Amino acid sequence: MKKALIAINALFFVIICFLACQQKTDQPPQDDCTKLHAKSYAGQERKGFLNVQLAKEIADAYDADQEKAYISGGGHMTGMEDAHRVWFSIEDLKQFIWIMEDTLCRQGCNMDSLGLGVHIYLAKYPDSSRIREFGVDPRYANHQTLFFTATYKGEKGGDIDFDPWHIGTEKCRPTPLSSFIRSVAGKNAADGDDDAAGVLNHGNLAPPPDGTGGFPSNDN
Repeated sequence: MKKALIAINALFFVIICFLACQQKTDQPPQDDCTKLHAKSYAGQERKGFLNVQLAKEIADAYDADQEKAYISGGGHMTGMEDAHRVWFSIEDLKQFIWIMEDTLCRQGCNMDSLGLGVHIYLAKYPDSSRIREFGVDPRYANHQTLFFTATYKGEKGGDIDFDPWHIGTEKCRPTPLSSFIRSVAGKNAADGDDDAAGVLNHGNLAPPPDGTGGFPSNDN
């Protein structure tokens, strides 16, 4: 009888261990996802960097383009200098990347196969009648800006925009942002609905007001 009880207890122990291991396989332990954000890039090849002299050359070329350097409206060029650069804090950028990675990692996704990235879109703020809807300094009205969207690799190799706050039903293939926008058409984020809170904006523009523009920054 004792041997039978020992055998049954041993069997229960094995089943419990198996189930515990199965749960860990389905969802990465918290430490694994935490390590993802503490990755070291020491010794790795630097990709996409540009010599500062070449950077200045193309920045100067942009500033010299009157149609880009000054605000146009109503079919004519104004004398108002447009934004030459946009500043984001390192914490805002890290938080945005963290949200992308953490959300998908904790759902058990294969992070290496997702090909996560960021699209940077050039954009233009509306005039002073609507600028406050965007939660930015009113001086930014009519000025160009940029915002970031999270991306993953599609089946055909393209980079698909997605909202890391609204992944959708297929947890490791987030809903494309184009589809998500259609699904929330008519909703107003300004009325307290955060459905459109999927891109990173609200950096500081320079100018406005008056500034030297150009590269590198001469701000004090």
